[in-house]
Amino acid sequence: MTVCDTWLLSSFAFKWTVLIETIVQVFVFSLIAFGWYLLSTNLLISSVAGLYLYLCLGRRSHNVALYPLPEKILLTEPYQCATKTGDLVVCNKGDCNGKWKPPRTHHCSTCGVCRLDFDHHCPWLGNCVTLSKLKAFICLLCLLPVTFLVAIFPICRILITHALLALKTSHQNTWANEVWWDWWGSWVVCAGPLEDG
Repeated sequence: MTVCDTWLLSSFAFKWTVLIETIVQVFVFSLIAFGWYLLSTNLLISSVAGLYLYLCLGRRSHNVALYPLPEKILLTEPYQCATKTGDLVVCNKGDCNGKWKPPRTHHCSTCGVCRLDFDHHCPWLGNCVTLSKLKAFICLLCLLPVTFLVAIFPICRILITHALLALKTSHQNTWANEVWWDWWGSWVVCAGPLEDG
């Protein structure tokens, strides 16, 4: 065996060692990245689901004003009046049936109850958002797009490729051009026809 053969053999063995080491490193990195992806999506989706359930629960019970009507004579602090005679505010809407309506209480016509610290009724939750649930509501609004983007990250390239292909195909179709791209309503629906160039 000559020096040249030994060098060739050691060079070949070194290349295989580097190749195998690179493959192992890529595999380990892929496992770690996939693990982080699974962990983050599971945590984010669980958080969104938990917040959503928390906000949906208690449609008829959370922050409902169930205080008895106080005697006006016993009140020492200023109070909110409904009439010029100084009567306390009561609600006669829905299921309230003349119950006292403390300050910062508003009637939700969708739920049919008066809520303390009422902000708004959210149709996507099917419940009212009050001051006590406002932080959870804002967290849900901020967390939902992040969760969506993290969850679709692995398929973003495929989605963009398919969307561009659909756009290109629709521009080449004469029927789609007549019905959509040349129609004035496409300006209203998506701020104008999309150009593919």
